[in-house]
Amino acid sequence: MEPDYPDGRSLYYRKAEDGKPGDDVLVNTGNGYIVKRLDDKKQLYSVNPDLPYTPAYQDMIMKIEGIILGLVPSTDRPNKEEREMLETIMEDEVKEFCISNGIPD
Repeated sequence: MEPDYPDGRSLYYRKAEDGKPGDDVLVNTGNGYIVKRLDDKKQLYSVNPDLPYTPAYQDMIMKIEGIILGLVPSTDRPNKEEREMLETIMEDEVKEFCISNGIPD
């Protein structure tokens, strides 16, 4: 059985700090992002039966960053020409984002 959210696929999500039971949420672990589901007690659990647990470490954080809306279909992704145009149009915003978040060019 394929996982609900295969590695390498892009997701649509809505920014949120919490969700309701049954929601799939985007979780920041401090070491990357993972998708989890909220149960009736609002505890996080895996949606991928092959990876039921997230390996924990001492300083691990688990912060909900958004509610998953769905997978991004390949038809919604820009093709090469569109990507080049978007990179040109968004160049200033990307540079500003990188500077404000301390990401090197």
